Amino acid sequence: MIEMLIMLMVLGTLVAMAIPRYMQISTNANIAVCKGLLTNIRSAISYRYMEAKMSGKPASWPDTGEVQDNPNNTGSQIMMDGNLPNNPFSTGADRDIVREVDDKPTPRGTEGGWAYNPKTGHFWADTDSGNGEANF
Repeated sequence: MIEMLIMLMVLGTLVAMAIPRYMQISTNANIAVCKGLLTNIRSAISYRYMEAKMSGKPASWPDTGEVQDNPNNTGSQIMMDGNLPNNPFSTGADRDIVREVDDKPTPRGTEGGWAYNPKTGHFWADTDSGNGEANF
């Protein structure tokens, strides 16, 4: 009986140590995913800018309709597969929504998706879950 209690205490201690580590691993994974997605999306936006410039047209950043996912059910025009990825920190119903802004946005808690300034080509995570993703 005493052996069983000691074993339960040891297991309880191990579980108590493992849960915070798991939570940190999950947060770190979301940070890495968000940074990777922002890099890819920003590259696609820059590519569209350079494509316009190299073709002799006036250089301009893609408008919000080209960046956002499923405008008129056509998909994102900057992404090869037409699918703008979800913001990994968003808990909202539309996690890939793109909000047009004039300057760096004030994030909308965990309900937002992405924020885009078509005048400058800047693209941000539009969430603030406490992990600093609005500053990536």
